[in-house]
Amino acid sequence: MSLRVNPSFETRTARVKGISFHPTRSWVLASLHNGKIQLWDMRTRTLLHVYEGHKGPVRSVQFHPDRPIFVSGGDDTMIIVWSYTKHREICKLTGHMDYVRTVQFHPSEAWIISSSDDRTIRIWNWMSRQCILILPGHEHYVMSAFFHPKPNIPLIVSASLDQTVRVWDISGLKERGEGVVKFIIDGHQLGVNWAVFHPNQQYIATASDDKTVRLWKYNDTRVWEVCCLRGHSSIVSCVQFMSNCDILISNSEDRTIKIWDITKRTLISSYRRERDRFWNIGIHPKGNIIGCGHDSGMIIFKLNEERIPIIKTDDRLYYLCRGAIRVFEFSGKKDSGLINLPKRSNAGINEYIGNLVIDENRKYIIVCYPKQNSHDLYNISNGKESTGIPIKGGYCVRIKQGYAAFDKGASTISIRKYDGSVIRSITLTERPERMVKGPYLGSVVFGTKEEAIIFDIESQKVIKVVKMKTLKRVVSGGIYGEYCGLIGKRQIVILNNKMEVVCKNNEVAKVKSGVFFGETMFYTTTSHLKYILPNGEGGVIKQLETVMYLADARPPKMYLVNREGQLKLLTINPNEYLFKLNVFSKDYSTLVSMVEQRDVIGQYIVGYLRNKGLPEIALQCVRDPQIRADLSLKCLNLETAFDACKQLDSPLMWKSLGNAAMISGHQEYADKAYQKTQDVTRASYLYVSCGALEKLDKIIKVTEKWGDFDAHFTCSTLSGNKVQIVKSLFDAGQLNLSYLAAKKHGLDELAEKIALEIKNQGNQLPKIPQNKKPIPFPSQPTNPLLVIKSWPTVV
Repeated sequence: MSLRVNPSFETRTARVKGISFHPTRSWVLASLHNGKIQLWDMRTRTLLHVYEGHKGPVRSVQFHPDRPIFVSGGDDTMIIVWSYTKHREICKLTGHMDYVRTVQFHPSEAWIISSSDDRTIRIWNWMSRQCILILPGHEHYVMSAFFHPKPNIPLIVSASLDQTVRVWDISGLKERGEGVVKFIIDGHQLGVNWAVFHPNQQYIATASDDKTVRLWKYNDTRVWEVCCLRGHSSIVSCVQFMSNCDILISNSEDRTIKIWDITKRTLISSYRRERDRFWNIGIHPKGNIIGCGHDSGMIIFKLNEERIPIIKTDDRLYYLCRGAIRVFEFSGKKDSGLINLPKRSNAGINEYIGNLVIDENRKYIIVCYPKQNSHDLYNISNGKESTGIPIKGGYCVRIKQGYAAFDKGASTISIRKYDGSVIRSITLTERPERMVKGPYLGSVVFGTKEEAIIFDIESQKVIKVVKMKTLKRVVSGGIYGEYCGLIGKRQIVILNNKMEVVCKNNEVAKVKSGVFFGETMFYTTTSHLKYILPNGEGGVIKQLETVMYLADARPPKMYLVNREGQLKLLTINPNEYLFKLNVFSKDYSTLVSMVEQRDVIGQYIVGYLRNKGLPEIALQCVRDPQIRADLSLKCLNLETAFDACKQLDSPLMWKSLGNAAMISGHQEYADKAYQKTQDVTRASYLYVSCGALEKLDKIIKVTEKWGDFDAHFTCSTLSGNKVQIVKSLFDAGQLNLSYLAAKKHGLDELAEKIALEIKNQGNQLPKIPQNKKPIPFPSQPTNPLLVIKSWPTVV
């Protein structure tokens, strides 16, 4: 059996001496040799918090089974209980005289057990903060001490460098406050570093300086050695049982982790680091996730894949659940068993199943085992459970003639009928890592480390090569099947029916599954249910508490399968994705309907519509006058903009309204805006351009009254009012210019008055130039307007 021991999560820190997994969240605690405790989120691979309180190495740490606290023990002889919600210490338990080696919560009581180099084991009540029992007896350092995993079994097991393991009976702790030695196990040749109970069976595992792991069986009266597991070449630091299978895991200072089958008493697999010694093992309470601390951090890995294979036909869903293939009928909501798969692995661990393939007539189903490079073919046409026929090829895809099986070792594809017979074989020039179904029937996609290669089986030609890392699977969709999505480890690439890449999306978390519904691709990551459209627009629909695999999408209903093989129905709010889909498909009538019904609201929606060039629709989403003014000006809805500007009464908004009105030809709103801002210059140009001479005369009078000489002169010049031109120059103190202007325009009476004023000031009259050309003025309208109207528009 080949077990997965490649690290799925790894940290680079100081030496890790203790590891503990949270029972429900994706958190792991690591206690470090530098005195710090780190809290990590495994799914997002982020450091959440660092706890500092110990002075010296922290050798042990553990989450409470159901309360938001954890406990730690270190070389400063302190035991500290922490709150991870408030990120602070709750209490310190003092009493040990030397290093604290291990700490552990009782499964149900408010107790903590600790072992120490002061040769004692202590039990504490963390609620009363008192030591309630001291167990002396060991003659050297007590390296570990643990409660039995089952709360109703009052036993403790301890390991010491005095070469013994002791089992203690604490049934009298509550009534009499005492504990007694039940068994003394003497079998190791050197000191014992670790001893632990099996969670379900009457076994004890021990790890020793004598480089061995020993398995012991016990009953009510005695303990005896079952086997001695040899293979480590140095001190064995720690040993742990897996709760869901007959597996024992040990690590050592020889830089290896070893996985043992306790039924066959043999070594299954080994993992080695070249430079780091291993010190501690943490097992997730739900099994399969293992953490090991070493000299430069920790690694998290799994024994085998947890992905649930799923295949959907038109009205049925086939999926794996606890070693059996089940079928769910969407029409009748009926879920029933189909095939019980035989175990093909050691120690009770199910072999990883890559995918399922079913023929179009639902008579045959294929179960693929990629790691064994084989598949089993089952005949399900008679309604009875059948025995699978093992055939070479770990990756299978349905095609027109039957199915294609990929033999990774030989790098060949065999085209087979559903009776297992070979029609023909294709030898590949490349050596891909895997094969999955293609975007259309008769095609497959090969995955290499850097590329996804779309291959046509009939023509035996490469259709498309897409740059992407670690292709996992392919999903097809669209209204007419015009899209397909390539799913990588942390990437999604969508292609159209011309095999053109229309969008790419990179994720921080791993992409776990995906399905199409129409033109929308729904997918799950380790922590979220998301969607993406062919234009690259996407978003988060819901946060997931655990890893889920999408089986089918029928919004608002989503069918998902968890890692235990349980089919779950999730109801979502589809409004956001439907809104963006309608923008993408330009279904504006539906968009308006959604806005009117208030299905989508919020600043994000408003900004999204504005960025997409649809401010007129966004306008219906908001009530704030400032936002309404901005949106209405952008879409030139000046009637709404005018109402919003009246509410705001801001000079800046009136100016913006005037500019927008002039651009769009809405002169009426421009006139009102210029009046509000008292922008006589722009207003005078507006009146001249549309022939509103009466309004222009009013501006001349107003500017004269205000003493605004520049505006007065400009407006007078634009209107061609010679008297006002002369007056504006005279009022501005330009007597010479006013005199010349009066003479040039034939205003002799006015020129005499100005000449008198010049002489009174002791100045000489300016010489009148002998230029007979007339002074130019703007052309005057033949039919002056009494009311300003906007330009006609075509709707």
